[in-house]
Amino acid sequence: ARVLKGEKTLRLHYSNCKAYNADFDGDEMNAHFPQNEVARSEGYNIANVSNQYLVPKDGTPLGGLIQDHVISGVRLTLRGNFFTKQDYWQLVYSALYDQKGNIQTLPPAIIKPVQLWSGKQIISTIIINIIPKGKAKINMTAGAKITPKAWEINEPRAWKCGVEFTDPKTMSEAEVIIRGGELLSGVLDKTHYGATPYGLIHCMYELYGGDCSTRLLSAFGKIFQYNLQRTGFTLGVEDILVAAKNDKKRRELIERCRLVGDSAQKAALGLPEDTP
Repeated sequence: ARVLKGEKTLRLHYSNCKAYNADFDGDEMNAHFPQNEVARSEGYNIANVSNQYLVPKDGTPLGGLIQDHVISGVRLTLRGNFFTKQDYWQLVYSALYDQKGNIQTLPPAIIKPVQLWSGKQIISTIIINIIPKGKAKINMTAGAKITPKAWEINEPRAWKCGVEFTDPKTMSEAEVIIRGGELLSGVLDKTHYGATPYGLIHCMYELYGGDCSTRLLSAFGKIFQYNLQRTGFTLGVEDILVAAKNDKKRRELIERCRLVGDSAQKAALGLPEDTP
């Protein structure tokens, strides 16, 4: 939170708002000045978002990224997305510029004719450097919100390994695999950036604590914002309109619903269908 001088405003990042139950409909927030060290400690620990990552009701996560940050994160981790040495360092720096000590980097995914790093390696670099020193690196296998069908361009080739191929997620962008802190496969989307149970942020919280998960969210927020400034993203009204085929089906369902009102009433009252 930041208090803006000369104004009666507390500025918060939206990923922290849910922890304070802030929902942008005219909410107010009060500032308190504790009078002794015990009260100061209590107030700090209650208001600290790192300590309030899980909701007491059912233990589900509260903090997470939404909208533009998620779009940027998905685009960054797409397969075939490569960056030069300068871009790789700049993107990593935009996320970890406030980190003390050395930053561990990864070797390039492509060496010749020019060294290139993948977007997945950029995310891996951030994860590895956020994990506390001396702690084992995270291993994780999970799904993504985007289905395997969404990534298909051509018909899948026949499986020739002798065993029936049953899981379409295998080796696709819909299966997220992290080994030793490195993102090996899959696109990270809202399932892992958002306030979702068993996503990447939630796993980091359970393994390394609230400070680590909060730092990871902050690092992701910074790099995704910088990545959007580099590449840009536009969304028009046409992109969110219902497709003509689906709109026709929707209209047909609405018309059918208008005609079944009498039948539903007769069924509820146990009356025969020919009742006028």
